Amino acid sequence: MRAIRKPLMMRGMVLLHYGMMVVLFAVCWQLFYRHAAAGSVFGAVDISVYAFYAVSLGMLSRIYGAYRVGLAHVGELLYGQVLANLISLAITYILACALARKVLNPLAGFGCAAVQALFNAGWTVAANQLYFSLHKPKRTVVIYRDESDLRKLREIRFFAERWQVERSVQWMEGNAHDLPHAGVASDAPGDIQKLMRIMENYEAVFVSGVSATLRNGIAKYCVEKGKACYFVPHTGDVIISGAEHIRSFSVLICRVGRCRPTPEYLFVKRAMDIVLSLMAILIASPFMAVTALAIRGYDRGPVLYKQVRLTKDGKAFEILNLRWMQVVHELHKMQTRTRWIIGAKYTIFRLPSDFRHSTAGFAGVSAA
Repeated sequence: MRAIRKPLMMRGMVLLHYGMMVVLFAVCWQLFYRHAAAGSVFGAVDISVYAFYAVSLGMLSRIYGAYRVGLAHVGELLYGQVLANLISLAITYILACALARKVLNPLAGFGCAAVQALFNAGWTVAANQLYFSLHKPKRTVVIYRDESDLRKLREIRFFAERWQVERSVQWMEGNAHDLPHAGVASDAPGDIQKLMRIMENYEAVFVSGVSATLRNGIAKYCVEKGKACYFVPHTGDVIISGAEHIRSFSVLICRVGRCRPTPEYLFVKRAMDIVLSLMAILIASPFMAVTALAIRGYDRGPVLYKQVRLTKDGKAFEILNLRWMQVVHELHKMQTRTRWIIGAKYTIFRLPSDFRHSTAGFAGVSAA
């Protein structure tokens, strides 16, 4: 019972947050949108809208990691929750407009999102504090190959409330050099058996840079002993993680290869690319028009420039973009080169500024 008490408490916090989000949305719906979209009588339409919002919120919260308490920073949790709420509200608002057959006032939805964001902030801090009050820092050992591998794990120090690193062990070509966490080297040699004896005294193990054979042995040991094991994956590990299980044989066979999207996925992706691009162009067109006028008025140069980019499989294609470099950039390079050669302080074609970017273009592109 004691082992499941902590997970149950955290799941209770998640259910509390999820329920409050749905309740706040239901209040907003009842007060501002129900009469316009579903009529004055509570019925199946209201229940369907609640269910639609709840399902959307649950799926998006999972996608954006809104409830990864203890595994992510407070800011990341809050960002995921706010993003999931905003997208769910936006989708449900479109549904409400379709039911009402007119464009409804979105201010109530923005107010609901603001209240939800405030609750998200308070809940995230409270849930984070509860998690770390229930889970004390784990005594941790780091196993690595060389200093570059150890540097990959330097961010552990930002998670002192989760992992208390007490020892670092360097593994090189059959020798284990036991190093205190302060970094003072020791001459005590050892082998894989020594690593096992060292890991017995710790609750968590971090592995970086060691061979796959040794890493697999450490992982098996940690699984058998119930210890938490974390490792920096090799390229092969990333490829194998996406392998497809083939069930045609009596033994487990996995197939790896390049991603081959289905025709349905390619069709939907292309359709979304076109639709979303057109929407983005329509929304950003006023900013782009103002930027184009500013660029033209700044130095009377061309507004657009053409550039070659690479796409899938190295295929080249040309793009048009707003110009944000000065037309005299080549002259500026000549000036800089001449100054370097002759060592003169000034030249007869000195530019008014060494800044290569067009102020209007740079500001406009950044804003757009």
